[in-house]
Amino acid sequence: MGESITVLPEKLKAYIKEMYSRAGLPEEDAGICADCTVKTNLWGVDSHGVLRTAAYINRILSGAVKANPEFRFIKGEDGPISLVDGGAGMGYVVGTKAIKAAITKAEKFGIGMVVVNNSNHFGAASLYARLAAESGMLAIVTTNVIPNIGMPGNKKSVTGNNPIAMAAPIGKEYPFSLD
Repeated sequence: MGESITVLPEKLKAYIKEMYSRAGLPEEDAGICADCTVKTNLWGVDSHGVLRTAAYINRILSGAVKANPEFRFIKGEDGPISLVDGGAGMGYVVGTKAIKAAITKAEKFGIGMVVVNNSNHFGAASLYARLAAESGMLAIVTTNVIPNIGMPGNKKSVTGNNPIAMAAPIGKEYPFSLD
């Protein structure tokens, strides 16, 4: 299998943050992306961790993902439920902004829901559900995907493997989290 290499999480985050910054992301957004990918690996979800960095950076460099998107409310900015345009930005950044907006809404109204369109792959859904749980809230986070699952006899895929995550604060250190 080859040699094993151990990298400290903080050093890896700094390295990945620099990669995203060099690709054109603002420093704060680059930090969000680095934190999300490393955190996902530390949770044992390697399929949505650091290994996706090259693909995400290629999407930024090709223009498929906007490095400096405009995150804007389309409807409901002042109410408990909102529709947001993610500006074709990095999913990690858009997802983080959306859950933070939902948390703010829940603090004000008792419930907060933010629906996002025009975004990109946002990694593990539990990243955002756990942010809400760390703020003392219950959360359900989901997203859609293109149809990628077919059934015997179908000529094409008819549904997607749409992810869903739930989290709840149950203790000081670790929330309940299901992804």
